[in-house]
Amino acid sequence: MIQGYKVVQLKDDGLYSCIVEGRYSVKYAIGVMSKPAEGCGPLCVFDTLIAAERYVDTHFLGEDTGNAAIYECEYAPAVDVSKGVYLAGAPCDKVTEACLPRGTVLADLVTLTEEVVAQPV
Repeated sequence: MIQGYKVVQLKDDGLYSCIVEGRYSVKYAIGVMSKPAEGCGPLCVFDTLIAAERYVDTHFLGEDTGNAAIYECEYAPAVDVSKGVYLAGAPCDKVTEACLPRGTVLADLVTLTEEVVAQPV
């Protein structure tokens, strides 16, 4: 397993994939191995904390990040990246790795280890 960073959203019943809604969304919990839904492409993680922070900053465009959080994680790199990943609202629903935010790594398994606490500037 490789160390990375996962951006998630806190909802009433747990932590979920950031952005993705509905049947493609994956639920996460600390210490629990998560994998894509049946028939879906790989999960997305970031290779560095800076890449994850950049994603949160640009996705929320400087607004309050609300319920988004960054977690350290361990992941197994995706074996088959040909399926692409689902993004709600994307013109074709599934996009390839080249179209994802800089620093995105595709994974077959992701385990959250601990929340990254933002350091005061």
